[in-house]
Amino acid sequence: MGCVLGVCAAQAACCCASSACSLCCACCPSSVSSVMTRLMYLFLIIVGILLSSIFLIPSVKEALAKKPPDDIPFISQKSYCQYITNADCADVMGFESVYRVWFAFIMFFLLMMILTVGVKSSKDCRGSLQNGFWFFKLLIIAGIMVGAFFIPRGDFETAWLYIGLIGGVLFIFIQVVYLIDFAHSWTESWQDNAEDNKCYAFGFLFCSFIMYGFSIAGVVSMYYYFTQSDGCHLNKALISINLILCVIVSIIAVLPAIQEANPRSGLLQAGMVTLYVTYLTFSAVSNVPTSTCPKGIETIPGGGTSMMVVGIVIAVLTIFVVSLKSSADGMGTPITDEEAPVQKVSDDEEEGVQYNYGVFHVLCLLASLYIMMVMTNWLKPETVGNGYSFQPNLASVWVQIVSSWLCLVLYVWTLIAPIACPDRQFSWSSNE
Repeated sequence: MGCVLGVCAAQAACCCASSACSLCCACCPSSVSSVMTRLMYLFLIIVGILLSSIFLIPSVKEALAKKPPDDIPFISQKSYCQYITNADCADVMGFESVYRVWFAFIMFFLLMMILTVGVKSSKDCRGSLQNGFWFFKLLIIAGIMVGAFFIPRGDFETAWLYIGLIGGVLFIFIQVVYLIDFAHSWTESWQDNAEDNKCYAFGFLFCSFIMYGFSIAGVVSMYYYFTQSDGCHLNKALISINLILCVIVSIIAVLPAIQEANPRSGLLQAGMVTLYVTYLTFSAVSNVPTSTCPKGIETIPGGGTSMMVVGIVIAVLTIFVVSLKSSADGMGTPITDEEAPVQKVSDDEEEGVQYNYGVFHVLCLLASLYIMMVMTNWLKPETVGNGYSFQPNLASVWVQIVSSWLCLVLYVWTLIAPIACPDRQFSWSSNE
């Protein structure tokens, strides 16, 4: 662990103060400092993903499981692994390590949120704290991480699970909002371009077909892998309910009344929402306890890894979009060529901050909790003898199912809002 952190610290040694952003921006024409700062925080999250992934490598997990317990600070009992299989012990070691890695990042973002809340200008001393000192930020994360590995196991894992569930569902809600906004913006952009180029009309049909095709494949896979003829009633019910809801929503999206009130609605948006709901449903039913249904994610070769990768990619893309989107209508005064003939990086926060620093760190904190849950497959630590084993649980199932219903409700509201509130003007374009 120390070697890994040492390498990361050495590689980041050149990133002192605000020079990190300047170095990154040097090769990005017309970039702005506020965007690059947020991308640097996204980079920190990616570092966390890479570190966590190391502890999920089979050889690393097995090596941790075979080491004498006294060499691993968060194991307090020498008989830890005798109560569970070697494979389970390796998984537990990996998951507990992931919890501790993300504990460091979450505490860091919590600290940054507290320190930067209420900042109105980048000239504030706390503005410098937000936009610079990257090397020291890495040192803080490394220090918290090392300390986290000395936290005894037990209540820490259980408490962190429920904190992760709460943070995960909140971040899923954020994902849903940005997904729907992106779907509307994408549709509007392509519809405008389709008037001059018929290829965009073909693109509409092709993308809609692809998204519905993947959704159908996902539903078929869920029925095949997560249900059986005599049992698994919860899985069957959840899959069927969400399938029916997605069909209903898709029909609503193309109703004449909806099309008249909102010409931008259509199957492209509905297909994207359907695909995301299918992903949430797949993730949920794969975590149903074996006592409820004996067929879980382990029945799919590489299924757990695939679900983890998809979840991480969605989380990273969400933060990336947030980092760019809120600067689309920047408030900063542009720097002219006469003012800065060779400067490629503009300070867009001279007149005031471009985004709420504290809220952004809350977003990063929730994203870290969500990624932590995804990387541990939303499993719950349960006592086995004097040891622990991570098992599927219904709490994580319902968190994701309710989130999928929320996604559908929000999307339907965007469709019927122009009809329900005719006096209000609705625009889903990010440029309006």
